[in-house]
Amino acid sequence: MRIKIDKYVITSDPLQYILNESCERGVKSKTPGEGYLSPIGYYTSLYALLTALHAKDIRASKATTIKGLKADIKKATDLVEKVIALINTGADMELVDE
Repeated sequence: MRIKIDKYVITSDPLQYILNESCERGVKSKTPGEGYLSPIGYYTSLYALLTALHAKDIRASKATTIKGLKADIKKATDLVEKVIALINTGADMELVDE
């Protein structure tokens, strides 16, 4: 399974779901500009993965006010809701069997 959502890619193997961040190699690498996946975490259920994604995005907030934090929480919640909607409908989702 391979589900691309914004800068994240959810992959899986027979035992786990993996949350990856889509990255690009720097100019000093052997293959500059090449994309690769950087694993963020390994989870036994989609629920755990989505919970971790939500918490990660909120912890990454640079908010300095309650209003700013509220906006960042909404953004993180919207991302998780987008993933759930795409999984439920299969619309606009890149699914690739590996």
